[in-house]
Amino acid sequence: FQNLPVPGLTWFMKGPVFWWTRFNAVGSGVDDKNSHKVAKLIQEDTEQRDRLTEGVYIGESINDPAFRLDQAFKMVKKAEGIEKKIKKAVRAKTLPKKRVNQLIDEALEKNVITKEEYETLSKATEMRNDAIQVDDFSQEQYLGRKG
Repeated sequence: FQNLPVPGLTWFMKGPVFWWTRFNAVGSGVDDKNSHKVAKLIQEDTEQRDRLTEGVYIGESINDPAFRLDQAFKMVKKAEGIEKKIKKAVRAKTLPKKRVNQLIDEALEKNVITKEEYETLSKATEMRNDAIQVDDFSQEQYLGRKG
């Protein structure tokens, strides 16, 4: 409201309206504490997440980016416990100190994880990488020129 150019009413916008909106919940944003709570709820595969994302269209085809993202989310959540096992083995010095995705093969060799867990973790890594890929266009393709 302070920047709203209303000839003759600028004083009103900068004064009473500005102060009223500061104390009115409609005029202020969500505080960090609440946005962190909501972000955490969305990052867990729970009923809360389902309620928050209700009505969001997610197709049923691997060609649908939203479907791939949702499937990757579920697989990564499934693999979290396995990653914790590997991190625990690193703390116990059973495995060297490296990133988890660099230790998958060695964790299997040293029986830190089972073959099933290895496959789950590998699939989760593959799906995560697929989900974060972006479309790549040449300058000509972007501009719609044939080349």
